[in-house]
Amino acid sequence: VIEDQLLSGSLTPIMAARLLVICNTELPENDVDDFITSAGINPARCKRLLPLLDLEQEIRNALHLNVISEKTALDFFSMSPEDRMFLLDLFTHLSLNFNKQKRLIEFCRIITGMHPQPIKDIFTGVLEQVSDAEKLENVPQKSATLMRRLHELSHPFSTRAENEFNKSINTLRLPSNVSVHHSPSFERDELTLEIKLENFDQLENKLKDIRFLFS
Repeated sequence: VIEDQLLSGSLTPIMAARLLVICNTELPENDVDDFITSAGINPARCKRLLPLLDLEQEIRNALHLNVISEKTALDFFSMSPEDRMFLLDLFTHLSLNFNKQKRLIEFCRIITGMHPQPIKDIFTGVLEQVSDAEKLENVPQKSATLMRRLHELSHPFSTRAENEFNKSINTLRLPSNVSVHHSPSFERDELTLEIKLENFDQLENKLKDIRFLFS
């Protein structure tokens, strides 16, 4: 194992956890941390990874093959077997990267915090919306559709505010080179007006009008 570590790169989380199990079985207790450290691995990290060995074989394989992240696998450990297997299938089908896996789990936690229910139940209707567009969208577009819908469910007030904001902006009939942006998460009422200009000469020509508007 150490030779593999030195020649082939870092051990996967599953390999690191299994190394700790082997060391605990074969070595005196006082030598375990030193032995693991000699392989270039943090003993504390190995101990944190031990629970992963109790997960389903499919999840351990996905972690070993870098299909899911270490953080995702640790999050799985706190879920029911049904929920984590459902999410594993979803992540695999949509090829979600580690950041999207993290965001999706965060959305699910917010939603289940508001309405206690199995994670799988959250996706009733949501996945149907994604499937309805399956023939028209590629996998990245389907995952974007799913993430957008989960954001709407987990942040209903900001979603409503966003929709109302967009309706108000549409009524202004702004030119194509002008856009308006709200503050992050509507924390403040202030707005940002953005005007795209072709070059510096156009800026000089329009600057007087812009100054007049805001004087």
